[in-house]
Formats: sequence, C-alpha cells, structure tokens
Amino acid sequence: MSGANRGSAFLLGAALAALPAAGWAGLLTPQGVAVRDATNAERNSFSSNEKLTLQARVNNAAASTDYIRFRFAVMNPGGTQVFYHQGNAVPGRVGNAASQVAGIPVARFYSGPGVYTFKAQATLDGATVEQQATFTVSSPNIILLYPPNGAQGVSDRPLTFRWSSSGATRYRLTVGDSPSLYNAVFSQETGGGETFLSYPDNPSDQRQRLAAGQTYYWKVEGLDLNGNAVAASEVAYSFTVQSASLARDLAVGTLSMESAAGGQITFQVLVHNQGGTSESNLPLKFSLGGIPAAGSPVQLPVLTPGQSKQYSFTAALPSDQGKSLAIACIEFFDDNVANNCQTVQVERPKEDAASGDIFAPERKLSRTEMLDAICKLLQEKEGLQTYDCVDPGIPDDELEALLKGLQTGLVDISYIGAEPAPPPPAYIPPPISAAPPVGEAPTALPQEEAESELAKEWRGLTIPLSPKVVKLVVRSGKEFKRLWRRINDERTPEVDFKRYMVIGVVAGGDDRAYKADIEEVQTTIKGMVVRFRLAVRRAEEILPGTEIEKDRSAVPYHLKVVPTSGQAIDFSPVEVKPEPVSQPKTSGPENKKENKP
Repeated sequence: MSGANRGSAFLLGAALAALPAAGWAGLLTPQGVAVRDATNAERNSFSSNEKLTLQARVNNAAASTDYIRFRFAVMNPGGTQVFYHQGNAVPGRVGNAASQVAGIPVARFYSGPGVYTFKAQATLDGATVEQQATFTVSSPNIILLYPPNGAQGVSDRPLTFRWSSSGATRYRLTVGDSPSLYNAVFSQETGGGETFLSYPDNPSDQRQRLAAGQTYYWKVEGLDLNGNAVAASEVAYSFTVQSASLARDLAVGTLSMESAAGGQITFQVLVHNQGGTSESNLPLKFSLGGIPAAGSPVQLPVLTPGQSKQYSFTAALPSDQGKSLAIACIEFFDDNVANNCQTVQVERPKEDAASGDIFAPERKLSRTEMLDAICKLLQEKEGLQTYDCVDPGIPDDELEALLKGLQTGLVDISYIGAEPAPPPPAYIPPPISAAPPVGEAPTALPQEEAESELAKEWRGLTIPLSPKVVKLVVRSGKEFKRLWRRINDERTPEVDFKRYMVIGVVAGGDDRAYKADIEEVQTTIKGMVVRFRLAVRRAEEILPGTEIEKDRSAVPYHLKVVPTSGQAIDFSPVEVKPEPVSQPKTSGPENKKENKP
C-alpha cells in the first residue's frame, strides 16, 4: 500500500472524540474514532483545502488467527457516500488495536460546506462493529462581517472586528492604510478559533492610532497549528473611524465620601464630558443602600466638551445594613456606557466613643415604633395587608430582636388560621333581552393594562456590545430607542416609561452563550435583584483533548418590562456548572498492535 493509505496501529493513550456505537458484536468492542489534521491534532472542523487523517480503535477480547479488518467511509451533509477505503488490517491478538488512513485531501470528497460523517467498521471472525464521528468542513473563504465594507464614521470603543468561521485553528487580523495591506499598521492573531478581535483602544505605537478621515483596510487569514494560512478573506474591506469631536461620552469620573456626622454622609460626584458634543438635561442619580438620596436625581446643565462639574449628595446609611453600596449614575446611553456609573462600598464602623466614630449612636426605638416597623415589614414582605397587628406582649428586648431578624432576613414567618373572607363579588345586572347596543368596546381595566405591559419581553441575537455580559436598566423612551437600534432592526416597541422600565442582559462576546434568560426579578426592602442565566454548550458537546470553536458573531439577549423603581438594582448570575466528562482509560504497552505488511 502507498504511504498515504497504509494502516498503522498504535498505543491508545489519550481521550479521543467520537460518537460511540450502541453496542458490540462478537468479541470486538468499539474504543472510539477520531478525525485529525496534518499535525495529528484532533479537530472537529476543517477547511476544504486541508488534509486530514481518519482513525479507528477497537478492543479484541479473545485471540484469533484471523486479522481485524478496517473499512473507512465519509458521508456528505446530504448523506451520500463521498469517500471509501478498505484494506487496512491488524493481527487478531487480545487487546486494543487501531488503524488509520492519513493524508486525505478534504478537496477529494468535498461537495459543499456542512457537517460530514466519518464511519468506521472493524470485522473479525464474521463479527463487525461500527463507529462514527461528525466534523464540519467550511469553505476556505472567510466572510468579513464587521465593520462592513465601506463603513463610514465607525465609533465603537474598542472597535471589534468580526468574521465568519472557516474551521481554522486560529486567525490573523491585519489592518492597513492601503488596499494591498503592505506595511500594515496592525496585525494580531487570535488565541484560538475566536471569530472576533478587538483593536487596541489606545495603542502606544502612534502609527497604530486610527485617525478620522483616513481610509483603512482589513482582512483575516485562517491558520493551522503551524501558523500556515489555510483560509483567507477574498477582498480587503475598507472603513473610516469617527472623529473624536463627534463622539458622545458623558462619564461619572469619581465618587468619593467626603465627610460624615450624626449618621449623615456627604458624597462628592464628579461628572465629566469626555465626548465631542455638548450634553444637557440628563438625570444624575445617587443612592445609598438602595435608597435615593435627598435631591436625587439632579438634572445636569449644559456640559460642553471637556467640561466637568461636581455635585454633592448627603445620605444616611440604612440602619439595617452594616455595609451599603453608594451608586452614582447618569441615565444616558452614549458611546461608552461603561463609564456612566461609579460605585463605592460604605461600611459602618464599630461604635467606639474613644475612636471618634463619625456615626452617632442609633436612637433606641420605642415599643410603639418597633410594633409599627414590624407591621410594615409584614405587610410589605409577606402580603398581609388584610391582617391586624396586635402587641404580642413579649419583652422589649425580644421585640427588638424580632424586628432586627425580620430586617436581616434571619426570621422566617409562618401563620395559621383561616384566610380572611374574600370581598363579595361585584353586582352584575342581568342582560337585557334586546338587540345588542351599538358602541365602542369597553376599555381595559387598569389591572389588565398592567398585566399586558408587564408581559412584554424580547429575546433574540445581536452583535456583542462587549466581551463580557452587559446588564441594562433603561428608564426612558429615548434610551430604549437608542438601545433597540443597536440590537434589533424592527420597529421600537412601545413602553410606558412613566410607570415601567426595561431591564435586560446581553451576553458578551467571550461568554460562549447561546441563550440568555432573566429567570427572576425580586423586590426587597434593600433593592431589586435580577437573577439571570447564560446557557452555554452542554457537557457532552465538550470533548477531551479538543477545543470547541464556536462562531460568536452574534450573542443572545433578553429584555423585560418591570415596574419602575428608584432602588438599587443588583444583577445576580445563576451559575451553570458544566457536567463532568469521563476520560477513557490509558492502555499499557502490552496492548500495542502492528499492521500487517
């Protein structure tokens, strides 16, 4: 046999990706199949101009004088057999045995991009086992996605280039100021098979800084493990960047605690216009422990480019919180949303008269005040508005402990007894036996309108806004319209922002998520908690010894309408732990097999 088609047997010593057969025949049992590239690295995606190796492994439980004979076949995405090879054989001794066909040009069986199926059969003494594995073959032509060809005034910070996957091991992005890309201003490779790369926002090399008015060109090449180009974009795309004088970037520069006395803390907030346009009439909000400070929000006056303005807020640390988060935010969806907010954690110091504690000791509540506070908590947290509160007659210290337990969530509430009688049904007059009246349909009740509004939510795919997950709180129609244009081409939905707001999550480009879900929105006395989940690939799709390469040119998002709230909003991710993947055992040297000459 020729070197390209000669079978070879080797020691099984690594975890190999395959779809296992349902069972075994005779004394042969399947041990896995694999598709490898020219460097013998196992992969599940290839370009049509590469070469690959098909490999199959079995175990023989009883010695035979016959040979284990292998047959290899490849089926195209339509199920048609496009490659077949037979003739490889190894002695039928006890133990693990393997055979492979190496150096097969993908172009030999390539009939179009898609998922191909490798099937391997092994036969001994009339018993046959079959195994199979799937792999993707892509066109060597890489499609450039963003920025599109001829894009003018791109304002992304940082600018993230995106393209379609060709199945390459990694990619190289090149940016230059001429169509030939000779003497390029920037060139960088991805860490793996990622289909995006962010341009440095402020590179140290002056030549790499993109200038407004200059036309730039970019291309992408697909590389194998040795750095050889195996795929490329056909034509370099051109683009220009937006002048800094046109960018909109209003930032909360600093948030600091200046002084405190009598339990009141004064904070200083510095707002700076880092963009190139004047901004005005935007709300600056400040809260401590989820409670808005007096005078919040503040409407910002006109801030010209480069101008800064400082604001002061005074707030008290909530009595039921040992640690609180101070938050200052500008409600503005500009070109750099990440710097629109600043936070700082404030911790209550231990009370010590000798330490010069800036907080005055808390006033001890009277029994009536404690009872009123307990009743209010029960009504707000447990929905017991129809119940009467009565003095339980316990000592003051126990009543105080009960109040603190309710405030901190350390006390569970249970109640017994009959439910209050429901209100009597509304009187409905009998129908009039006459022709139905002519007129307009009755308007929806307020409760029905609220339920209809709260049922609004939107899901879909969009270009990533950031490498990491973006958490959104939108409180105005202008902000929502601006956000909607960035994630969806459809008409902006209607939302009553006087009574409601929109919360949402957009998966990041690095998250490898295919679904985003806001699972729960919970309102407590400390603030609003939004629990969300990013669904990632299932554990059985992650194969040992391989790196899942996934096209992340689009990421999922989930937006949801909720009642408007001035409380602090905490986005809490629900952790998804991948399931463990079992590793096959490593065989000893006594199981090594050799091919028949």
